Amino acid sequence: MTFDLAKILESKRGFRERLASLPIAEKLAMLDAMRARHLAIQRWKSPRRLGSKSTNGDPSISGGDSR
Repeated sequence: MTFDLAKILESKRGFRERLASLPIAEKLAMLDAMRARHLAIQRWKSPRRLGSKSTNGDPSISGGDSR
């Protein structure tokens, strides 16, 4: 697989321009959808993370205080 940096950068530029041209209501709807996906992923991950007894010393995994 080869990567054409110029093509990638042009694609990103075009995507940003399309996003910028959207009405604010549509941007807010996209933000709501992203939040909903984030919450769904967090709900899926949380039981797995909190149910584990071994955290290998990483307080962020158990949700414990890092102080």
